[in-house]
Amino acid sequence: MLLHPWVLGELVLGGLGRRTASIVADLRTLQSAPVVPDTCVLGSIDHHPLPGTGIGQGDAQLLASARLRGAYLRTHDARLATVWAAHRAR
Repeated sequence: MLLHPWVLGELVLGGLGRRTASIVADLRTLQSAPVVPDTCVLGSIDHHPLPGTGIGQGDAQLLASARLRGAYLRTHDARLATVWAAHRAR
């Protein structure tokens, strides 16, 4: 299981309550997914026709990171899940 650093940041920004420090400490024990350089993410957006799919730059980062590591992307975001499924089928 991997955790992308941007996802950790989003969780903290969303508010984890009084146990933030212990939750973050626990999550940091997970292996970190790579942060893909912007130039590679932009290339991925063009290569895997992502324009018009409704995902944002952060989602494109997560897709590129998962592809780079050969990992499965798990998300509750319906749009991102749809785009991920379409690109895994290729």
